[in-house]
Amino acid sequence: MNAYQRQRLQDDAAKEQGEKHRHRTACATACCEAFGASLSGCYLHTIDDICRVLRRSGYAVRSRRSSVPKQVTVGGLRKLLPKLEVGAYLVRVDGHALVMAHDGRTLVDTDPRKVDRRRVTHLYRVVPKNLV
Repeated sequence: MNAYQRQRLQDDAAKEQGEKHRHRTACATACCEAFGASLSGCYLHTIDDICRVLRRSGYAVRSRRSSVPKQVTVGGLRKLLPKLEVGAYLVRVDGHALVMAHDGRTLVDTDPRKVDRRRVTHLYRVVPKNLV
């Protein structure tokens, strides 16, 4: 899927969600709502948007991408997360975002897979700022 097709899918999804939530994708909204972040007037499409909303809501969001191999999949990440720090993890794959616990369980995924071979492009550890 190229960038044009991906944008068309996002535009179609925005139309389905209605005029009120046209600036949000389903996965980004679900990820932010899992942390209880305020979504009033937010534009939520990219991983940077999700990180911005979480930071504004009192969370420390730090990249942990260098802690895992370059070609790791979501399924492989499940085995590696228990070796990393305790906290929730925001995982970005191509065209999608999900939230995982430090023990490898999936907390939020709007596109679940039984066997998950999606490549991880971004990995962020999310904890409340007062615990950092």
